[in-house]
Amino acid sequence: MDADMMGDQEPLPENDTSVNKLASEKTLHVSARQSASAAPGGRRQGVTIALNRFLSSPSVALIWGAHGLLSLGIGLLFFSEFGAALGPIRVILGVWVLLTAGAAAWRWYLGWYLDGQRSLPLLSESGIGLVAGIVVLLGGGLSLLAIMWAVGLFWIAAGLLELIAWFQRPGPAIQWPWISGVILFVGIVFFTFPTPLTPILTLLGCAWAIALGIIHLLRWLWLIRHAGHLASPAQHPSLLRRILLIGVPAVLLTAPVLGYGRVLATSASENIRQGSLNAFYQVPTHLAQGAPGSIVRIEPLVTPGVTGRGWRILFRSQDQQGRMTVSSGVVYAPASPGSGRLVVAWAHGTVGLAPTCAPSRQAVDPAISPWLNDMLAHNWVVTAPDYAGAGGTGGPGVTEKYLIGAEQGRDLLNSVRAARNIPAAGAGTRFAIYGHSQGGSVALFGAALASTYTPELTLVAVGAVSAASDVGGVLHEQWKSSLIGWLLGPMVVYSWTRYYPNLSASAILTAAGRNQYQEIATTTCLNDLVPILVNPHMGAFLAKDPTTDPAWRQAFLANQAPLVPKDIPAFIGHGLADPLINPAFSAWLVTRYCANSTAITTDWLPGVGHGDAAIKAAPQYINWLAAIASGKQPTSDCGKPLPVAPAHPLAA
Repeated sequence: MDADMMGDQEPLPENDTSVNKLASEKTLHVSARQSASAAPGGRRQGVTIALNRFLSSPSVALIWGAHGLLSLGIGLLFFSEFGAALGPIRVILGVWVLLTAGAAAWRWYLGWYLDGQRSLPLLSESGIGLVAGIVVLLGGGLSLLAIMWAVGLFWIAAGLLELIAWFQRPGPAIQWPWISGVILFVGIVFFTFPTPLTPILTLLGCAWAIALGIIHLLRWLWLIRHAGHLASPAQHPSLLRRILLIGVPAVLLTAPVLGYGRVLATSASENIRQGSLNAFYQVPTHLAQGAPGSIVRIEPLVTPGVTGRGWRILFRSQDQQGRMTVSSGVVYAPASPGSGRLVVAWAHGTVGLAPTCAPSRQAVDPAISPWLNDMLAHNWVVTAPDYAGAGGTGGPGVTEKYLIGAEQGRDLLNSVRAARNIPAAGAGTRFAIYGHSQGGSVALFGAALASTYTPELTLVAVGAVSAASDVGGVLHEQWKSSLIGWLLGPMVVYSWTRYYPNLSASAILTAAGRNQYQEIATTTCLNDLVPILVNPHMGAFLAKDPTTDPAWRQAFLANQAPLVPKDIPAFIGHGLADPLINPAFSAWLVTRYCANSTAITTDWLPGVGHGDAAIKAAPQYINWLAAIASGKQPTSDCGKPLPVAPAHPLAA
């Protein structure tokens, strides 16, 4: 018998039948190798020696090493052009699951060869992986959710079966128990992820493939280091040690599992709440024509922390062609009876185009809650429309006309009419406007339209903070920015290509942008985009400066903020640390309005970014508006120096 083979043998107790069986099997394999070596034919001898080396205990380590390298390769594929669309991603995932099933089968056979134990859990894992891999690989019609379910179920099964296999008989061919726990957890994440999106699937798949690849390579290095002990039965842990090897990692996994469980519970609760609202936002199929601002549906609204009364409403609005549309929104009024109250129309910023993003569908709207009670304390009524088409009022696949200023300006004005159609609100004919970001542009369009579109109402003031006054100018400056592209781009492209039939998405988008803008625009809210923004695979959204395309340029010019009537005082605010919309665009508004003899009050906010600028500016806006509402003439900041140089607006 070869000396190297003798070195593989361990002293075996005579009364251990399973170990004696293992020794007999190993002796048979060694005898077979000796017979093959003595047999004529060098080829047969070489094949037999190679086969025995392949089936020797160190080859178990090679399984982990090869599997680790393959997993790393899979992770890198997610960041190639193959990871930009659901079809290639499905193929990558299917191949990955099949490779994992093959590795499990290989480990099952080697475990039997080395230890004489046929691990049914490993064989079951291989079979389940084979089925799941084929389903994913050949399921060209599978939805994103179905793919995530199939892959998630496989990882859940793999984690559970590896744990069972380890508990039955641990060995080098069985996954470490703490890794099995991680696999189980990742499977649950794949199966239950609350916001399934293609870019998120890419990110999850890539992160998990790379992490698992590194883990397998570490197992390979550990097994190489401990190669001399792989086949020794004496090295198998006791039952107590096996329990500890499973229990300790389980305790360490408690925090992420509980954290993710809380996320799922919150998501499930919100889904239930949103589902209960769907009927309210469904517009009647045969809705009778009515005056703009007339109420379609109304219900009392109790908002935590709000001292006044509230209503959730559906009201009729109108597009530029005079066709009836429907918008949702909320109206708040002081709790005490009253009449002739000033109405403040709030124009919200970007929240996302999915129905559940609408501010009126939130339990608490964080954009208005910090200052709402202050306005109610001034005996004002506050109306906050979602804009027509938002919240589900447009039907499947129909969203608000995002940043189409003349359309959403009408919705804002009709929300004031709607507030007047709620007798208990006590709304009068005088109103003011306050808007932020997207809503800053809507506010300025509403102010420009007010005198002709709502002649029965009297606009007393308009405020716009961090206004998206020149979308084309912003994109011209930052079209290479992935942040700007993926944050605003999907909504602009989805909404504008449906509103302007001459606009082409493919004319300005990268391949990743073309593949994913519709899914992102119609299924996500602004907060859901964080995993997309941190995904380095996404790259650029825009393939070129969209303002260089003639059709897109004309659309941008049509939606630049208009002049407001010179007799309407304007409040312009902006955070000087805004990374999304350059304060220079608000400086441009100030110079433009001052040249038109509009009384301008400014609020430049040092160190303030984009999202909370309207909240920071609200106290000054409220004091400014209170003075105007009481009949005082506003002062003008037109002679004051600007903190930044005005932007150069997009020109024809």
